[in-house]
Amino acid sequence: NNYRANTQWNRFADIVELWGIGYPFEFNGINYVIQENNTLAVVPKDGGYSVYINFPVIIYQNNNTPYTITTFGRNAFANCTGITSISIPATLTHIKEGAFWKCTGLKAVYITDLAAFCNLTVEDNMTAVDNHPTYIAQHLYLNGQEIRDLGLPDDNRVTKIKYGTFAGL
Repeated sequence: NNYRANTQWNRFADIVELWGIGYPFEFNGINYVIQENNTLAVVPKDGGYSVYINFPVIIYQNNNTPYTITTFGRNAFANCTGITSISIPATLTHIKEGAFWKCTGLKAVYITDLAAFCNLTVEDNMTAVDNHPTYIAQHLYLNGQEIRDLGLPDDNRVTKIKYGTFAGL
């Protein structure tokens, strides 16, 4: 913002910072790309990901700006047969095409917010079910407890359950 104080820059309507939309970075072994509104997409990593993936609630980058994870990008975890479990952040809203393609080692999905999970948009060119992590893992855990029977809470937070949400369970 120091450049804005210089009168020579006043003729520009806006200046895009170097660390703007589309900027890729790595944090704790996970690759991200910055999206609009201080959100992040998880993207593929050379060599893939393995074992248990746990995402932070907020990542601070670029002068301590807080970013939240909203998207698992196209092919983010494709062919990562070593992933055995994954935590789905409550801030996640989209799983892009092929994100979990051939993740044959995935056995458990962990969530902390049932309403957010039920409203998750899953994209795929075949069916959304094939790309849904629960379809592959076949075990879903809510706050550390495996879901075997599901009763919807009385707090009216679950207003929608999208197609394929509980596929494979």
